[in-house]
Amino acid sequence: MTVTIKDIAKRAGVSVTTVSRVLNNSGYVSKEARTAVEEAIKELDYVPNAMAKSLPSRGSSMVGTMIPEVGNPFFAGVIAGVTNICDQKNYSLMLCNANESAARERRYLRSLREQRIAGLIIASTADETELTAEHIGAIKKMKCPIVMLDRQLPYIDYEGVYTDDETPMTELMTLLLKEGHRNIAYLAGNLYTSTGRNRYKGVKKAFENAGLTLPEENVFPSTFSSKDGFALTQKILSRPKEEWPTAIVVANNTIAMGALHSLYMHNVIIPRDIAFAGYDRLEVMEQLQGNLTLVEKDGIEIGEIAMRRLFARLENDPNEPAGDIIIRPKLVVRGSEKMPVR
Repeated sequence: MTVTIKDIAKRAGVSVTTVSRVLNNSGYVSKEARTAVEEAIKELDYVPNAMAKSLPSRGSSMVGTMIPEVGNPFFAGVIAGVTNICDQKNYSLMLCNANESAARERRYLRSLREQRIAGLIIASTADETELTAEHIGAIKKMKCPIVMLDRQLPYIDYEGVYTDDETPMTELMTLLLKEGHRNIAYLAGNLYTSTGRNRYKGVKKAFENAGLTLPEENVFPSTFSSKDGFALTQKILSRPKEEWPTAIVVANNTIAMGALHSLYMHNVIIPRDIAFAGYDRLEVMEQLQGNLTLVEKDGIEIGEIAMRRLFARLENDPNEPAGDIIIRPKLVVRGSEKMPVR
């Protein structure tokens, strides 16, 4: 038999209105009445109706997180981080995986708005070619605090938690140039996103600082996918071996997955045959190819920071400063950047 708030009111000896106030944490309720209601809830094992939580009066118990791709290990870490903070705050989390589809992201935004969520973290999948007035409007129609994450969007002025993508990539490429590499293939990802564009800026800056130019034919734009990483590396390795680059650098971990698969199929040993380095840690990469030199950022930490910022806004915390939070990833050198022996 389903327990209702009328049953709780009868057990506690209070009115239905008082029970509603306790459940919604709104309005005045005496200490004695609140204790009686809470004891009745426990005794009757009352579970609030999930649909009722989507109504305006109950929406404050749920926050949302939008990510572009759940299969990316970095965003899996972000999910773990935001979940940690939601658990601490006793909030439910509605997770939306846009799967790199701007249209799907807009659909989810409509659903989140209908659910009356209290706040939202958005790591948007939309690149600059997809950032239409409709898409910007879908974000701005959200009637709740928003914290952006990872990808910066023009025309969107919400606070965000971002990483410094440019500086560590300059450091990484400078390391390779000091090793003597000049023929470097860069698998750049999507250059219409802030992350792809800023990492490419870092790569170019290293060449400029060394008085060199990165040849355009050595830059391979693509999506941030293992499929493209595999296809582009296959293309590179289709050249005669003497024309292979001395190093391959990748813009993120999913591109790396595909690139490493291709290298493995061609029996390429890192760094004996080709040096390899990239952005974002991926444990499976280490299992396949051993120690890799990578720019690493902690998805769990970033997710926790973003959700703490969101709750600071929900709670009107006067001690939380305004503005974006910029996190500096670290370059971890493990030896895969060494010059091949040819």
